[in-house]
Amino acid sequence: MQPETSRHDPLASRLRALREDRLRLFPTLFTQDAVAHRIGVSTRQLQRWEAGDHSPHRRHAAALARELGVTVEDLTRT
Repeated sequence: MQPETSRHDPLASRLRALREDRLRLFPTLFTQDAVAHRIGVSTRQLQRWEAGDHSPHRRHAAALARELGVTVEDLTRT
């Protein structure tokens, strides 16, 4: 079940949905651990972003967008 806050935070919901879509296609490449490691943050930090507890800084948003194959604008649009 998704955390309550992610339903109210478009970035959190979009981030989680994009990662989970890719996880279905590439089960080992898009786990929270794998994505967090590749962009240089802790798994817990990625979980906070997906839950809507915190928002990523611009450089992390750019790294996430690259990892997920979207633009930063796609990731952050409201």
